[in-house]
Amino acid sequence: MKKTFFGDFFSSRSGVHAADRGGNGCVRMGTDVYGASAPQQTTCVCTTQNTPLFFESERGFGGKRKPSFPVKRKFSLSPKLSPFTLIELLVVIAIIAILAAMLMPALQQARERAKAIDCTGKMNTLIKSNLQYSADNGEYIAPLYADFVNKVFYWADGDNRFGLLAKYIGINQTEVDIGCIEKGVVSKFRCNGLEAGPAEEIAGFGYNSRIASQKKDGTLRKITLYKRPTLTMIFCDTFSTNGTSVTYENAADNQPYYRHNGFCNFAFADGHTGAHKLEEIPHMTRGDSKAAAYQNIFWDPVYAVYFDWNRR
Repeated sequence: MKKTFFGDFFSSRSGVHAADRGGNGCVRMGTDVYGASAPQQTTCVCTTQNTPLFFESERGFGGKRKPSFPVKRKFSLSPKLSPFTLIELLVVIAIIAILAAMLMPALQQARERAKAIDCTGKMNTLIKSNLQYSADNGEYIAPLYADFVNKVFYWADGDNRFGLLAKYIGINQTEVDIGCIEKGVVSKFRCNGLEAGPAEEIAGFGYNSRIASQKKDGTLRKITLYKRPTLTMIFCDTFSTNGTSVTYENAADNQPYYRHNGFCNFAFADGHTGAHKLEEIPHMTRGDSKAAAYQNIFWDPVYAVYFDWNRR
């Protein structure tokens, strides 16, 4: 076997003094290797293909008696790796920026989709609550106000003592109406896509004005008289500064609001919900005449003349 002597390099790395070397280039392992007393014995440090091996003495780690066994020691003579250059760092940053730019639109769409789904769930709860109200009140769904003179018992009042639907929804907020943001106070039951400034009072859910404006015994509120409840809208998204009703007219306020990527969520008299674009519903904003709009089954569940939403 070929013996290789590593000289001072090996000695300095192993903690072995030159005095402990044998004359034949071997290292006499003893107290200097592990700092423990051990019988002096000479062990060859040999290598095959420049891989150093040596044997531990009988008293090895901490002076405890152990049988001799081979230990492989690796010594790296390679220089330290150089750090990133400025150009390489800029390339990495550019790649990250490109990936982020590619992912941001998809993330934004996913976020908006999540808001729309949450809003649909709220709308579903809202229409179910109104149908429960009708079951407790002679098949009449809730009016805008139960007392139109004093304007008490409001359908959207968040206080369940005066709100016609609050107790069915399971909410009790005395300082804000259902689905609204009022001067920084946010309803717990609202569309997450609704945003407003700190001084604004914005309604997020709107009630069909053709139905909501009917008094307590109004014909348009008796659910059993509805010709096609699957086609009659009761609630929808809005962005109103003038109350919680929506109209078919081309007005500056109280309009269906298409906040979900061009879609508005609607709740219908049979209890289902759906998302529609402006051109899909009868409304003066899309070019319908006033009569064609309010006489459509979409707005008027009892006296409707038109039953096709796409009628112009």
